[in-house]
Amino acid sequence: MMVSSSPGRSKHMHRLMTIPELIREIADQLDAEHDKYHFALTCRTMSANCLSSLWYSASSNKLFRLVPHDLVLEDADVGMMSFRPLTAYERVRFEQYASYIHILWLDGHRHALQIINLIKQCCHYATGSPVAALKLFPALRTLHLAISRASCILPCIPLLTCCVDLRRLSILYLEDVLDPSPTIIAASTKLLDTVQGTGHIQAFYFGLGSHSATTAGQLQLGRPFANLLERLRGLQTLYLDLDLDFDLFLEAHTDMLPSIGALPYLQNLRLSHFTCKHPSLFAGFSSLRSLDLMDTADELPHSGMLFLLSSISSHQLQKVELACDCDRLGETIEILVEKFSDSLLKLVLDVVGPELEGSASRLALARLAECCALRSVESTVCRGLINQLEDHDILSLVRSWPKLEVFRLYSESLVDVTQISPRSLVAFAEHCPFLHTLHLPIMFQSYTSTRPQRVSNSPLKELRIDFLWTCPDTTFMAKLIQETFPRLETVYCNVWLDGDDNDLVLQLPGIRSELTLVGWFERYPGRPLPPPGESAHESNIEEKERRFFPRWKEPADI
Repeated sequence: MMVSSSPGRSKHMHRLMTIPELIREIADQLDAEHDKYHFALTCRTMSANCLSSLWYSASSNKLFRLVPHDLVLEDADVGMMSFRPLTAYERVRFEQYASYIHILWLDGHRHALQIINLIKQCCHYATGSPVAALKLFPALRTLHLAISRASCILPCIPLLTCCVDLRRLSILYLEDVLDPSPTIIAASTKLLDTVQGTGHIQAFYFGLGSHSATTAGQLQLGRPFANLLERLRGLQTLYLDLDLDFDLFLEAHTDMLPSIGALPYLQNLRLSHFTCKHPSLFAGFSSLRSLDLMDTADELPHSGMLFLLSSISSHQLQKVELACDCDRLGETIEILVEKFSDSLLKLVLDVVGPELEGSASRLALARLAECCALRSVESTVCRGLINQLEDHDILSLVRSWPKLEVFRLYSESLVDVTQISPRSLVAFAEHCPFLHTLHLPIMFQSYTSTRPQRVSNSPLKELRIDFLWTCPDTTFMAKLIQETFPRLETVYCNVWLDGDDNDLVLQLPGIRSELTLVGWFERYPGRPLPPPGESAHESNIEEKERRFFPRWKEPADI
């Protein structure tokens, strides 16, 4: 058990934490309690010891505490706000707080304009130039801008002049901000042109959001966006969400995708609403390690996805996420097997299609056995495929994946049926010595003879079972699970019965069954479960980090 060492504030920490996590927790608590002295001392400790994983995060909600209550002179219209000048004390207080911030999220909060005004005044108070801005956020490495109003675009520019040593940058337009008016386009162009320290930026997210832009607005931003990409030569992670007009966007700027493929250090690429069908645009990607095409258009299948997949020159692709129609499943898996069978470590595959066309898909899925290096497999399959999968299909796959750590198989809906039985649970225990997370749909009938053939030493820690159509014999299932997975820590079961999705409680002493623990060991490898009653959810900042930069590890190497 850990106790805070600050004088007069002994407080038990009822969970195991690493030293970086403990210090970061202390900083958050001190900040919330407005303990300026100990908060500053903790932040200086982080900086003095070069603890790169101890990053202090700030959102617009935290920063708003520093906004003077009388800062706004006119509050009739958010877009027409006027502000009084900051006093010397207010400016120094804000600058001191800003010097501790490593991760800054301005997330469309209604007070964001007031916060940006504070930044602007601190940037220009001395000389009227952005020279003083270089000292405002000396520790800032991650910046996320969610622009919810057109009036916020220009005020964000002084903030970007502060960010000369960024590692991660996210710019997201919300709602209907981006219209084709010359004023808005000019402001957005200036915003992109103002990005500083492009040689240091390693991760970039750019999103126009759902329904946030007209086609004309998107197309006019294409050139300044392409110019910014050309300056991001050290980019390793790129996430583009250009809504459903990506195809038109690329057609208007045909050099865009080749310039992405030519990025020499690009390792992680995520394209949302990707519909491009022009094979001549695909080339390069020589360093790619991770490709995410999961959030593609509803119009499946489309050839653009396969063109991109087959054109990747890197034979070191380790992670692929994509959605595929049953008709194209065989072609898709053939590309994966022929090009990446030795390197592929994680596969996330959604198979969609008609109800009764599962035969060919089942044969195509069997070819994944050739990807023997796989460690994590997650798949949501259509009704036609889940209906035909049997225990021997599962067995042939798990025998070919000796290093498997995570396996998740989802059915499109719990009204489906399947030939997968509890025997498949035993197969995972006997053939996957590294498996710690398992999620499987099962049809329970009279499988009372199902038992491990030998004493199981399976390392499985998390089990989730979806029982389709039939309610199992809970006594038998509890005994089978205990015998098969002796190290199990959490199990969650549900059953579709009489048209309802019901939780199923198995009497397993010492094993927890909270839904919030699903995925714990995948998100936090090596970390023990939190105590009962304590939230297992990510903090707001952690959730945003994972959402916008999902493949980015804590920057210990920066």
